[in-house]
Amino acid sequence: MLTLMLNNPTTMKKIVLKPGFEFIFSLSLIIVLGLPPMLLAQNRKDVDINIVNGDTTVNGKNIKDLSASDRAVALKDINRMSHTTVILGNKDFNTQRTYTFKRRSDLDSTGNMINGKPDNLKKMDYTYSLKLRDDGDNGFRARDFAMKMRAERKNTQNFDYVSTDNEGISTRVRFRVSEISNEDLKKMPHVEGGKFEITDLNVVPEFSTGKTLLIFDLPAKTVATVKLTDSEGKLLFEEKTTSGSFSKTFPLGLNGIYFLQVKQGNNIAIKKIVKEE
Repeated sequence: MLTLMLNNPTTMKKIVLKPGFEFIFSLSLIIVLGLPPMLLAQNRKDVDINIVNGDTTVNGKNIKDLSASDRAVALKDINRMSHTTVILGNKDFNTQRTYTFKRRSDLDSTGNMINGKPDNLKKMDYTYSLKLRDDGDNGFRARDFAMKMRAERKNTQNFDYVSTDNEGISTRVRFRVSEISNEDLKKMPHVEGGKFEITDLNVVPEFSTGKTLLIFDLPAKTVATVKLTDSEGKLLFEEKTTSGSFSKTFPLGLNGIYFLQVKQGNNIAIKKIVKEE
């Protein structure tokens, strides 16, 4: 069993994992989700995150089973990890090992920038590749891969993930979620209704199964129809929910463009999802 303590001045996290391929993917996922460009100060608290066989639990509850408010808090906590430094722990793979991750905040306790000016900053996406070794050297390696710096556009989300296996082979997956364009809208069947927004949308690859996890929240606990189609209009799935949130794991093997349609009452939300490997 591996135990990782994630410490910073405002938040401490303990992650317990079982070694192997799932460890590489899961730890990569946590770090990728936790690398925002800016950090807001929060009160100190502990959050336990356990990842076993691709299932993530937060404080003992599966993240897919959390209420909308609890899941939003959990995702927000994960997103506050930033500027990670790895400190190597015990090198013996047969015993429990502890690693400490410390992040440097660019904000002081009042939310002001310590270094640089906010107006001069652009969003930088980057991720970590993690690899376990048992060759008598350091036992643990962490490398960062800088992604192209770009300005953040309104209503656009970028999800970047990397998984490195025991042979050092990395698999990268990127999802880009944006508003649908007028040109895309013309290619779709007639869509009618007022516009509304879904919130806390996350698209997460499950490297071990080849499937994708889609999660988001709705503005009300009334009947909503969720539909995903590809760029040619082929239906991948269509389901209903009344819980005020949606969570589904499904196969999404091919790179390409997909359209997420969510209809609740007389209102509709449409998102364009681009998958790249």
